[in-house]
Amino acid sequence: MSEFFTQFGIDWKLLLSQFVNFALILIILRAFVYKPLLKMLNERREKIEQGLVKAEESDIRLKEVDNIAKGKLKEAEQKSLAMLSETDSKKKQLEKDLFLKMKQKEEQLLLKAEESAELHKKEINEKIQKEAAEIIGKAIAKAIDEEPEQVDEKLIRKAVSRIK
Repeated sequence: MSEFFTQFGIDWKLLLSQFVNFALILIILRAFVYKPLLKMLNERREKIEQGLVKAEESDIRLKEVDNIAKGKLKEAEQKSLAMLSETDSKKKQLEKDLFLKMKQKEEQLLLKAEESAELHKKEINEKIQKEAAEIIGKAIAKAIDEEPEQVDEKLIRKAVSRIK
């Protein structure tokens, strides 16, 4: 085998020493450069993967929060529409109630006015009858030439009823 190396011009001692040097450099590089570099790359890869996972989780949470917010907005909108509808119906009912109360007050005022007018009419009629009775009594007394107290009360009433 040594002849084989010499034919190609390879010095086996030099080849062995270069192999040992290469192995030492390989061991040193592997121990001090490759492992820390590989460790750093693995850590960076893990951080990137964690970042991607967290980004996906945050996207999911953001969508959930967005859905919740949309739900709350719809709920608030429905509540506000319900409140507006309720307020509108209460307003209409209040208008009806106020209109009915106003009608009742108007009717009461009309009844009071009619009663007052009727009472006033009765008072005026009584006053007119009383004055008519006095005038008729005086007229009869003058016609008969007697005292007004002596004139018959029935006669005066009869005359007043004929006037009516």
